[in-house]
Amino acid sequence: MRFGYSETCLEHDTGERHPETADRLRAIKQGLTRKHGVEYVESDPAAVEAVTAVHDADYVEEVREFCETGGGTGIPTRSPSGRRGTPR
Repeated sequence: MRFGYSETCLEHDTGERHPETADRLRAIKQGLTRKHGVEYVESDPAAVEAVTAVHDADYVEEVREFCETGGGTGIPTRSPSGRRGTPR
């Protein structure tokens, strides 16, 4: 099995209190490789057209703008009903 992956993922800093860390991602990657034979291949960023094929274009634009301004804790989200909200 092959998974698209980028070492850039390890640069994502979620802060001290969040369980998602670079070390945790490395451990998962090693475990899946060892236990299930997963092969990781460097992947390119998805084209906007591919992302908007499965997500609302306005939402994609919100996330793009969010990322360009440095991110933070108030990422825009949508509930299954389509209502916008901010995680708490």
